Amino acid sequence: MRKLTIAVVLILALAGFYIAWPAYTGRVIGLALKSNDSATLERKIDFPRVRESLRPVLMAEVERSVSSIRDDGSAMKKLVAGQLKPDRVRSIVDRTIETIVTPDSIVRIARQGRTLKQAIERGLLDQITAGLTSGDDARNVLGSVIGRFTRRSGDAPASAPPKADDDPPPLAASGSERRYGLGNIKHIVPTGPLSFEVGLNRDAGSPFPELLVELAFTGLDWKVVRLTPLLDR
Repeated sequence: MRKLTIAVVLILALAGFYIAWPAYTGRVIGLALKSNDSATLERKIDFPRVRESLRPVLMAEVERSVSSIRDDGSAMKKLVAGQLKPDRVRSIVDRTIETIVTPDSIVRIARQGRTLKQAIERGLLDQITAGLTSGDDARNVLGSVIGRFTRRSGDAPASAPPKADDDPPPLAASGSERRYGLGNIKHIVPTGPLSFEVGLNRDAGSPFPELLVELAFTGLDWKVVRLTPLLDR
């Protein structure tokens, strides 16, 4: 009887550590986004690690897209894309990440009902346009650069990305607030003894995730340590 009691206690403890505690972290983050609580986000999201995890993803995607434009784009696009040297691409990606992946910025993105992918597209647009001589040409090139980001997402075509000042209205203005449940979780897979990855999609009916979130036990708490938007969906 004693052994059975110990086994039950152990199972409950493991369930609390690996299920209830991470779920609580997710709930706290959700409430922080709704209440514009950037201080709580700072505690529950390891922003330096999240920024570092995004850098290689964006670098590879932008460099691959720019290379494709140089090979197959129009003469004007090739001319403008030619200005996007590796060092400039790296600088653009770094500035985009530093601008977007902050507590205040994440709160603003959530308040506007945008996704991380959409925020990245906007950030790349702002950074590329600011560094090129012709805004219109830069916008056309950016449409090609980020086209693969929205090709499968059902969003508007990226060939005409929004202007930097065309922010969408906040959710409160539309009278609709998106709610998430178990149907929005597409997979949960361990990535280590104290970490696991959750695949999420705003569309509960979709079988595929649009965002990968890694949670890890660090600093005596479960925190988000990686955010990876699936840019080709």
